[in-house]
Amino acid sequence: MEILVDFDNLDHQSRRSGLETLCTRIVNSLASRVNKFPDRCRIRLYGGWYEQQNLTNQAEELIGAIDQIKNAIVIHWKAGQQQGRTLAQVEMAYALEIDPSRRLFHTFRTRPFSENIKSNDSRLRQCREANCPLTIEADIRSEHGEVIVIENGEEMRAASWIIRRVARIPILADRILQAFAQPENFITPCGTLTDQLDDDAGVGEADKKRASGDAGKLTLELLQRRPVGCTSVLYLTSDAGEGKTTLINHLARLQAENFKKKETDWLLVPISLGGKPFLRFDDLVVGYLGNRLRFPLFYYEAFMELVKMGVLVPAFDGFEEMFVQSPSGEALSAVGQLMQKMDSSGSVLIAARRAYFEFQDMRAQARLFDSIGTSSVMFSQVSIKRWEKPEFLSYSGKRGMHNGEKIYESVAERLCPNHPLLTRAVLVKRLLDVASEAKSLGALLQQLGSSPNEYFAVFVNAIIEREAKEKWINRAGEPHQPLLGVAEHMELLSSIAQEMWTLSTDSLNAEVLDLLTELFCETRKLTAEITYQVRERTKQHALIVGSNGANQTFAFDHEEFKNFFWAKR
Repeated sequence: MEILVDFDNLDHQSRRSGLETLCTRIVNSLASRVNKFPDRCRIRLYGGWYEQQNLTNQAEELIGAIDQIKNAIVIHWKAGQQQGRTLAQVEMAYALEIDPSRRLFHTFRTRPFSENIKSNDSRLRQCREANCPLTIEADIRSEHGEVIVIENGEEMRAASWIIRRVARIPILADRILQAFAQPENFITPCGTLTDQLDDDAGVGEADKKRASGDAGKLTLELLQRRPVGCTSVLYLTSDAGEGKTTLINHLARLQAENFKKKETDWLLVPISLGGKPFLRFDDLVVGYLGNRLRFPLFYYEAFMELVKMGVLVPAFDGFEEMFVQSPSGEALSAVGQLMQKMDSSGSVLIAARRAYFEFQDMRAQARLFDSIGTSSVMFSQVSIKRWEKPEFLSYSGKRGMHNGEKIYESVAERLCPNHPLLTRAVLVKRLLDVASEAKSLGALLQQLGSSPNEYFAVFVNAIIEREAKEKWINRAGEPHQPLLGVAEHMELLSSIAQEMWTLSTDSLNAEVLDLLTELFCETRKLTAEITYQVRERTKQHALIVGSNGANQTFAFDHEEFKNFFWAKR
């Protein structure tokens, strides 16, 4: 059952009663009119969520409430002698389902507001409570052209006073430290910085502005330089499982700790995109601040002002997933709108898999630059490098494993030094988990074997499960569901490996890969929407890599993976 609610025309008391109370009243009202209320229902709230392309305060509050209940609520209903419970999926309707690309920016009010509202209540002008926490009393003066705020005998520059007293950024620093735990046994990866990508257009590979070093330091140095009259966009790229999210969370904690020590004046705010379709950044930021960080102290407009001031730097993680949900270009428009909102000021970090960053076609890039408009934007990139022997040994040492070098040399001799088991952080962790559980290194190597079968399947299964349960998620509807199961992932990759074996090649071009994935989805009778997502995500799979050059081809990350899946066929 689908329930459509005209939220704008609800009475004030119903709207302010709370989302759970409102949904319960709606379900109980309908339950008395039907023979039996279904076990599941979907409640869509329609309203004028935007004012001049910006979310209204009411919409922001509702987004936070929906995000808090995780988009679903169990409602107990009673109608006469009958009673039961139903799982209600709650969502804000931004468009009609028959035409998702057409947004609803306004609704019609059946009871228009009065234009001559007056009030003689002094409480609208001044709080009557003696110790009201919302009351702020301060004096201001001007000194050498700068505004100084004087509160409780303490003088402070106006900008600093707004940051600490009004915006309460020190509280946000505490929330970040509470929300993101320090990564266990963290190893800072090395990285390569390519500065000012827009200036490098047409420049030879050897002449590009590059710098190598600690990826964390490169990222922080670039974000805090704050160019005048220009928005700085930093892309953080790597292949799957190489530590983008871990690095962002680590840097966010580091900045929060330094802010509390008054060693820095800005915070890095991690925001997971999660691959939501037709996403607007205002929707995401509001729900994330209110629920993930438990900081609902200001609306999106206030957040963006702090970004423009350089006080906050949003770090959007999982950005590539926005571009495989729909071919309509909505995500690119969202980026352009964000750049326009920043108005040639502030900085932003965008994390994406290298596969998207390097291989997105020029038409998509052109749509991005068109949507930016007249804003001045500077693009840079920090590319995380894969681990080498020093990182492997440092990580094993932090885990208290004294035979790390022996493990590395033995596995490198059996496989090769640049094998993903030794260079990707997510696989290194599992490799050392196995080594710590095995009775001896010899037993571990015996399990690995000379072929990619036997114990190697454990590592492959771990990657596939991570992709299936965490990455390949269809978020177009509710509840969120995996696009493919683990067994279907195996079969898809096996069909690709078999095609490579049939063609006697180690790689396939994009058109052939697209055809294989479409045929696979057709045999599974998947919808067109899911087929599109599977086709695009296959190119960004954790075990698939793309080649450089004009003729784009895709291959397994390592020959051992291809052999493994071909054997599975």
